Amino acid sequence: MLTLLTLCFTGTTLAAQPVEEPAAEPDGVPVEETTEAADSSLAEDLAQAEERLKELRLKMNQLNDSKGRLLDPASGRYLFAPSAIPQPKGHGYFSQKELAFSSVGYGVTDEFSVLGGSILPAVLGGLANGEFDALNGIVGFKYGQRVSPDFYMGAGAWALMVSDASVAIPYVNMTYGDRYEHYTLAIGQTFAINEGDLGVMPVVLATHHATKTGAWITETWFVSETSGDLGGPSLVVAASGAYRFMGKRLTVDLGLINVLPIGIGAEDFVYIPLPWLDFAWHWGESLK
Repeated sequence: MLTLLTLCFTGTTLAAQPVEEPAAEPDGVPVEETTEAADSSLAEDLAQAEERLKELRLKMNQLNDSKGRLLDPASGRYLFAPSAIPQPKGHGYFSQKELAFSSVGYGVTDEFSVLGGSILPAVLGGLANGEFDALNGIVGFKYGQRVSPDFYMGAGAWALMVSDASVAIPYVNMTYGDRYEHYTLAIGQTFAINEGDLGVMPVVLATHHATKTGAWITETWFVSETSGDLGGPSLVVAASGAYRFMGKRLTVDLGLINVLPIGIGAEDFVYIPLPWLDFAWHWGESLK
């Protein structure tokens, strides 16, 4: 009897032991897929960290190169002609040149910018006198790309639209340097609505940071008239020099334009240096 009870008790104990089941995979996702997702997330984190490291290195280089100088917010242009350095996306400016020529520029992308403006006194005077021929507009665009750490290439066009004297200048340019000091060679093809092709027009430009908040700027145009149909000199050199006073958002260019005729008909010209004045207000994320 005792033996029978012992056997019954032993059988009951063995029957009560839980049966081990294989562990279920979390949320029904195979282990292989979970590992692949983790590896993909890690790769994305590493890629973001590398991009951030590149940005930090670039900023450190810029700080080391700046030598305490204020970054020129108008580094995308000289007195009038543009450099090949692109205007950053969202960076805009309003420029008032010679108290007559008003323009607005804006960076649509980091490589493409547009320009629009007008000679407002002529527009207002024409409207007041009922002379609609005085209406005018200025439009332009620029594409610039950095092809190496110190070299940029660009292209664009600029046009002055007046009823009887419209002028268009498509151009290509190249710039060597950085946003603190740079040198540009531009080649433009000038077209006038009534005169046709006026020939190739080279432009040489340069800027040099003289102080922490100021820079010297030179801009020289070589305007040729090879056909002689206009009755003027065969070559006009428009050499300008100015000093740019810089703030974080405001730039003021003050200088002189010297027009020097060369060749046939040059003796009929009188040399008179012209003052140059330009106020520009800048805005955008790139200035922060």
